[in-house]
Amino acid sequence: MPYNKRLIGKGKRKALSGMLTLLLIGMVMLVSRTQLARTSGTIYIRADGAVDPPTAPIFTPDNASYIFMSDINEPIVVERDNILIDGAGYSLLGQGLGAGINLTRRANVTVRNLKIKNFEYGLFLEYSSNISIIRNYIINNDYGIYLGFSSSNNSIIRNVFVNNGLYVYCSYRNVVKDNMVNGRPLVYLVGISDFAVRDAGQVILIRCKRIKVENLNLSHATVGVELWETHNSTIAGNNVANNVLGIYLYDSANNTISGNYVTNCSYGIYIIPRMFSGNAVTGNYVTNCSYGVILFSSYSNIVYGNSLNNNSVGVLLLAIYGSPSNIIYHNNFLNNAVQARSDDASAIWDNGYPSGGNYWSDYHSFDLRSGPHQNETGSDGIGDMPYIIDSNNRDRYPLMNPWIIHNIAITSLTVSKSSPKVNETVGIYVTVQNRGYVNETFAIFINYTGVEGGLIANQTLTLAPIESRTLSFIWTPTKCGVYEIKAYTSPIPNDINPEDNTKTTRVAVVIQGLGGEAFKKYFSTSKLC
Repeated sequence: MPYNKRLIGKGKRKALSGMLTLLLIGMVMLVSRTQLARTSGTIYIRADGAVDPPTAPIFTPDNASYIFMSDINEPIVVERDNILIDGAGYSLLGQGLGAGINLTRRANVTVRNLKIKNFEYGLFLEYSSNISIIRNYIINNDYGIYLGFSSSNNSIIRNVFVNNGLYVYCSYRNVVKDNMVNGRPLVYLVGISDFAVRDAGQVILIRCKRIKVENLNLSHATVGVELWETHNSTIAGNNVANNVLGIYLYDSANNTISGNYVTNCSYGIYIIPRMFSGNAVTGNYVTNCSYGVILFSSYSNIVYGNSLNNNSVGVLLLAIYGSPSNIIYHNNFLNNAVQARSDDASAIWDNGYPSGGNYWSDYHSFDLRSGPHQNETGSDGIGDMPYIIDSNNRDRYPLMNPWIIHNIAITSLTVSKSSPKVNETVGIYVTVQNRGYVNETFAIFINYTGVEGGLIANQTLTLAPIESRTLSFIWTPTKCGVYEIKAYTSPIPNDINPEDNTKTTRVAVVIQGLGGEAFKKYFSTSKLC
């Protein structure tokens, strides 16, 4: 597992030491049941159906149904298959360690109508199958539900998670639906392509492609965003705070992680591959995490233009498959206890000369020289001496001043009417956010193309960092037809992600009286007119 509370708790900032410990974290190695902390008062549902100790307030009329008779303050270990555990609205209360209900290697068990609070793991499934977890309140655990190690054909339905969520590891063919995390949907997608997540309290993507997860609050959810064997997707502009894992990628390639605010997580942005990699981590704020960015045997990733502030470790490199070729440059390493650390891994820490490397708040040197070898007369904004991380890692061209990140994003483009009539007024609404580090003044333009085209309007605005604003425009079409409405910014110098400076939508202008089924029939044809 990537996390062990005895080593590092959610939101705590303890630096781990030793390659063995790091490998245990990064590889998600097998955790046997004996590793789960148990109190002397652990309750067992034994293989023969007995409740041990028999004084525990759990009633069973038939050794198949187990019904709570009051709140319980001890964890439960289930050793019997083919049973029902009904909480009857009572609570199972922990003290921050162990699993509330341990279902390791169990089959055909249902847990329902129970409040599970204050454990390390609310429910722990490992090599478990046909488990049904239905209509429970799962509150203030580090991991609300841990679904790991080939647990399959399980159902997690209509549960309410508060200040925790679901974590999935190497488990497939499960049904997860109609759950809520902190009042918003738990979005669990399997095998989906070309989809944008509009509302979520937690997002888990398994074997998906081209998914967009943008502008969401994914906090207090165990894992904010988890990508498992998911490719070519975008995670951008999200607030990800107070999780064990902020943004977690496993065996996922060619994804863009951009402009997110990742704070107070044990692991900020964590990338682990087996076969794939090549992700871009750009323009993120990662602060107050135990580990800011972790690359575990990941290769060909670009970590560019991020602000890594006040973490225990800014960037951690781990390798067991050789030395991956990651490029890390134009980041600001600000007051991390350990700015960067490597265990048997190396990376490229600059973009060559004169582009330069990273800004390090603990770098103290002079800028009296210039040139690729820093032996020419005159300063160039690059330190004359390299920044040394270890014997295999160095920034050859450390920056003398923080790198300024420019990142403007149009996050939404909507219209008041998608099928207006000729000469009917249409409202156009554009939301734009400054994901960069400095105030930006720029213009938003709206134009249309189709039967006819032109500029609708433009507005100039100034946004402070993190600030978001919605602008309103008016358009009155004079001819029927299908139009593309395009919102775009004026040029933003050095914007790290210019692809999100543009957004489009379609509007079908119809003649008077055309609507309903006729509109649907003729939407994309010249017969609109």
